[in-house]
Amino acid sequence: MAGALALAGCRVRLWNRDGGRLHAVRQSGCIRLQGAVQGAGVVECCTEDLGIAIRGAALIFVVTTADAHEVLAEQLAPLVEDGQFVLLNPGRTCGAMAVRSVLDRLCPDKDVVVGEAQSLVFACRAEGATVRIIGAKDFVPVAACPGRDTARLLAAVQPLFPSFHAAETVLHTGFENIGAIFHPAIVLFNAAAIERGQSFYFYQDMTPRIARFLSALDEERIAA
Repeated sequence: MAGALALAGCRVRLWNRDGGRLHAVRQSGCIRLQGAVQGAGVVECCTEDLGIAIRGAALIFVVTTADAHEVLAEQLAPLVEDGQFVLLNPGRTCGAMAVRSVLDRLCPDKDVVVGEAQSLVFACRAEGATVRIIGAKDFVPVAACPGRDTARLLAAVQPLFPSFHAAETVLHTGFENIGAIFHPAIVLFNAAAIERGQSFYFYQDMTPRIARFLSALDEERIAA
Protein backbone atom coordinates (compact mmCIF):
# COMPACT_ATOMS: atom_id res chain seq x y z
CA MET A 1 0.00 0.00 0.00
CA ALA A 2 2.80 2.40 0.92
CA GLY A 3 4.72 1.65 -2.26
CA ALA A 4 1.66 2.07 -4.48
CA LEU A 5 0.69 5.36 -2.83
CA ALA A 6 4.23 6.70 -3.16
CA LEU A 7 4.38 5.56 -6.78
CA ALA A 8 1.16 7.53 -7.40
CA GLY A 9 2.89 10.70 -6.18
CA CYS A 10 1.60 10.82 -2.60
CA ARG A 11 3.78 11.92 0.31
CA VAL A 12 4.04 8.72 2.33
CA ARG A 13 5.25 8.17 5.88
CA LEU A 14 5.66 4.53 6.81
CA TRP A 15 5.18 3.48 10.45
CA ASN A 16 5.86 0.19 12.18
CA ARG A 17 6.09 -0.51 15.89
CA ASP A 18 9.18 -2.63 15.15
CA GLY A 19 11.96 -0.46 13.76
CA GLY A 20 13.76 -3.52 12.43
CA ARG A 21 10.96 -4.06 9.93
CA LEU A 22 11.67 -0.61 8.49
CA HIS A 23 15.43 -1.00 8.07
CA ALA A 24 15.47 -2.12 4.44
CA VAL A 25 13.17 0.69 3.29
CA ARG A 26 15.19 3.24 5.29
CA GLN A 27 18.34 2.02 3.57
CA SER A 28 16.92 2.17 0.05
CA GLY A 29 14.67 5.22 0.54
CA CYS A 30 11.98 3.60 -1.57
CA ILE A 31 9.76 0.57 -1.99
CA ARG A 32 10.25 -1.38 -5.23
CA LEU A 33 7.14 -3.01 -6.67
CA GLN A 34 7.35 -6.03 -8.96
CA GLY A 35 4.71 -8.14 -10.66
CA ALA A 36 1.19 -6.82 -11.27
CA VAL A 37 2.36 -3.29 -10.36
CA GLN A 38 5.87 -2.18 -11.21
CA GLY A 39 7.98 0.80 -10.18
CA ALA A 40 9.66 2.40 -7.19
CA GLY A 41 7.81 4.62 -4.73
CA VAL A 42 9.92 7.05 -2.71
CA VAL A 43 8.94 7.11 0.98
CA GLU A 44 9.20 10.46 2.78
CA CYS A 45 10.14 8.86 6.10
CA CYS A 46 10.13 5.60 8.04
CA THR A 47 9.46 5.89 11.74
CA GLU A 48 8.49 4.03 14.91
CA ASP A 49 6.95 7.28 16.20
CA LEU A 50 3.23 7.18 15.46
CA GLY A 51 2.86 10.91 16.11
CA ILE A 52 5.41 11.77 13.43
CA ALA A 53 3.77 9.34 11.02
CA ILE A 54 0.26 10.80 11.19
CA ARG A 55 0.85 14.47 12.01
CA GLY A 56 -0.94 16.51 9.33
CA ALA A 57 -1.71 13.41 7.25
CA ALA A 58 -4.93 13.46 5.25
CA LEU A 59 -5.24 9.66 5.13
CA ILE A 60 -4.16 7.01 7.62
CA PHE A 61 -4.02 3.54 6.05
CA VAL A 62 -3.94 0.78 8.68
CA VAL A 63 -2.57 -2.47 7.27
CA THR A 64 -2.21 -4.82 10.24
CA THR A 65 -3.55 -8.08 11.54
CA ALA A 66 -6.98 -7.80 13.17
CA ASP A 67 -5.69 -8.29 16.71
CA ALA A 68 -3.84 -4.96 16.45
CA HIS A 69 -6.85 -2.81 15.56
CA GLU A 70 -8.06 -1.89 19.05
CA VAL A 71 -4.54 -1.45 20.46
CA LEU A 72 -3.60 0.83 17.57
CA ALA A 73 -6.84 2.81 18.00
CA GLU A 74 -5.87 3.50 21.62
CA GLN A 75 -2.48 4.77 20.44
CA LEU A 76 -4.08 6.89 17.71
CA ALA A 77 -6.71 8.48 19.97
CA PRO A 78 -4.55 11.26 21.47
CA LEU A 79 -2.79 11.90 18.14
CA VAL A 80 -5.50 12.03 15.47
CA GLU A 81 -6.65 15.39 14.14
CA ASP A 82 -9.96 16.76 12.92
CA GLY A 83 -10.62 15.92 9.28
CA GLN A 84 -8.41 12.82 9.11
CA PHE A 85 -9.54 9.51 7.60
CA VAL A 86 -8.59 6.14 9.09
CA LEU A 87 -9.06 3.19 6.72
CA LEU A 88 -8.46 -0.41 7.81
CA ASN A 89 -7.11 -2.61 5.02
CA PRO A 90 -8.97 -4.87 5.63
CA GLY A 91 -11.32 -4.48 8.58
CA ARG A 92 -11.68 -8.26 8.91
CA THR A 93 -14.76 -8.86 11.08
CA CYS A 94 -16.10 -5.65 12.71
CA GLY A 95 -12.68 -3.96 12.80
CA ALA A 96 -14.03 -0.49 11.96
CA MET A 97 -16.68 -0.87 14.65
CA ALA A 98 -13.99 -1.70 17.21
CA VAL A 99 -11.80 1.28 16.20
CA ARG A 100 -14.80 3.63 16.12
CA SER A 101 -15.77 2.50 19.62
CA VAL A 102 -12.29 3.24 20.99
CA LEU A 103 -12.08 6.68 19.38
CA ASP A 104 -15.61 7.58 20.52
CA ARG A 105 -14.59 6.70 24.05
CA LEU A 106 -11.16 8.34 24.14
CA CYS A 107 -11.53 11.34 21.79
CA PRO A 108 -15.27 11.88 21.22
CA ASP A 109 -14.91 15.50 20.11
CA LYS A 110 -12.57 14.82 17.19
CA ASP A 111 -14.00 14.69 13.65
CA VAL A 112 -12.25 11.56 12.38
CA VAL A 113 -13.80 9.29 9.74
CA VAL A 114 -13.23 5.56 10.34
CA GLY A 115 -13.85 2.91 7.71
CA GLU A 116 -12.74 -0.45 6.41
CA ALA A 117 -12.09 -2.24 3.15
CA GLN A 118 -13.45 -5.73 2.68
CA SER A 119 -10.04 -6.97 1.58
CA LEU A 120 -6.51 -5.81 0.93
CA VAL A 121 -6.20 -4.40 -2.59
CA PHE A 122 -3.07 -6.47 -3.29
CA ALA A 123 -2.12 -10.12 -2.92
CA CYS A 124 1.59 -9.64 -2.29
CA ARG A 125 4.77 -10.70 -0.56
CA ALA A 126 7.40 -8.34 0.86
CA GLU A 127 11.12 -9.11 0.91
CA GLY A 128 13.07 -6.23 2.42
CA ALA A 129 12.31 -3.10 0.41
CA THR A 130 10.90 -5.10 -2.53
CA VAL A 131 7.28 -6.22 -2.80
CA ARG A 132 6.16 -8.87 -5.26
CA ILE A 133 2.54 -8.14 -6.17
CA ILE A 134 0.88 -11.36 -7.23
CA GLY A 135 -2.36 -9.65 -8.18
CA ALA A 136 -4.37 -6.44 -7.76
CA LYS A 137 -8.12 -6.65 -7.13
CA ASP A 138 -10.45 -4.66 -9.36
CA PHE A 139 -13.40 -4.44 -6.94
CA VAL A 140 -12.98 -3.90 -3.18
CA PRO A 141 -16.03 -2.80 -1.14
CA VAL A 142 -15.44 -0.02 1.41
CA ALA A 143 -17.71 1.32 4.15
CA ALA A 144 -17.42 3.82 6.98
CA CYS A 145 -18.63 3.48 10.54
CA PRO A 146 -21.17 5.01 10.84
CA GLY A 147 -22.46 4.50 7.30
CA ARG A 148 -23.35 8.16 6.80
CA ASP A 149 -19.60 8.83 6.44
CA THR A 150 -19.07 6.35 3.57
CA ALA A 151 -19.48 8.96 0.84
CA ARG A 152 -16.88 11.20 2.51
CA LEU A 153 -14.48 8.31 2.89
CA LEU A 154 -14.89 7.10 -0.67
CA ALA A 155 -14.33 10.61 -2.05
CA ALA A 156 -10.98 10.68 -0.23
CA VAL A 157 -9.65 7.22 -1.11
CA GLN A 158 -11.17 6.23 -4.47
CA PRO A 159 -9.00 8.64 -6.51
CA LEU A 160 -5.97 6.73 -5.16
CA PHE A 161 -7.45 3.24 -5.48
CA PRO A 162 -10.20 3.17 -8.15
CA SER A 163 -11.00 -0.42 -7.16
CA PHE A 164 -12.60 0.89 -3.95
CA HIS A 165 -16.41 0.98 -4.20
CA ALA A 166 -19.06 1.83 -1.64
CA ALA A 167 -20.57 -0.99 0.42
CA GLU A 168 -23.89 -0.58 2.17
CA THR A 169 -22.52 -0.97 5.72
CA VAL A 170 -19.52 -2.32 7.62
CA LEU A 171 -21.59 -5.46 8.25
CA HIS A 172 -21.34 -6.11 4.52
CA THR A 173 -17.57 -5.54 4.37
CA GLY A 174 -17.06 -7.59 7.55
CA PHE A 175 -19.17 -10.66 6.90
CA GLU A 176 -18.24 -10.78 3.22
CA ASN A 177 -14.55 -10.96 4.08
CA ILE A 178 -13.51 -14.53 3.37
CA GLY A 179 -10.46 -14.34 5.64
CA ALA A 180 -12.30 -15.97 8.56
CA ILE A 181 -12.95 -18.98 6.31
CA PHE A 182 -9.85 -18.97 4.17
CA HIS A 183 -6.98 -18.48 6.62
CA PRO A 184 -7.84 -20.85 9.52
CA ALA A 185 -8.68 -23.71 7.16
CA ILE A 186 -5.41 -23.47 5.23
CA VAL A 187 -3.39 -23.22 8.46
CA LEU A 188 -5.21 -26.27 9.85
CA PHE A 189 -4.54 -28.38 6.76
CA ASN A 190 -0.87 -27.30 6.75
CA ALA A 191 -0.30 -27.54 10.52
CA ALA A 192 2.31 -30.29 10.19
CA ALA A 193 4.28 -28.34 7.57
CA ILE A 194 4.15 -25.20 9.75
CA GLU A 195 5.41 -27.11 12.81
CA ARG A 196 8.28 -28.53 10.76
CA GLY A 197 9.20 -25.01 9.62
CA GLN A 198 8.56 -26.03 6.03
CA SER A 199 7.96 -23.10 3.66
CA PHE A 200 4.82 -22.93 1.54
CA TYR A 201 3.03 -20.23 -0.42
CA PHE A 202 -0.22 -19.58 1.43
CA TYR A 203 -2.27 -18.56 -1.61
CA GLN A 204 -0.68 -20.86 -4.15
CA ASP A 205 0.07 -24.26 -2.56
CA MET A 206 -3.55 -25.38 -2.61
CA THR A 207 -4.70 -28.97 -3.20
CA PRO A 208 -8.08 -30.01 -4.64
CA ARG A 209 -9.10 -31.46 -1.24
CA ILE A 210 -8.43 -28.16 0.58
CA ALA A 211 -10.23 -26.23 -2.15
CA ARG A 212 -13.31 -28.46 -1.78
CA PHE A 213 -13.27 -28.01 1.99
CA LEU A 214 -13.05 -24.22 1.65
CA SER A 215 -15.94 -24.22 -0.80
CA ALA A 216 -18.14 -26.26 1.54
CA LEU A 217 -17.22 -24.11 4.54
CA ASP A 218 -17.99 -20.92 2.65
CA GLU A 219 -21.36 -22.28 1.54
CA GLU A 220 -22.22 -22.63 5.24
CA ARG A 221 -21.19 -19.01 5.83
CA ILE A 222 -23.36 -17.76 2.97
CA ALA A 223 -26.33 -19.88 4.06
CA ALA A 224 -26.10 -18.53 7.63
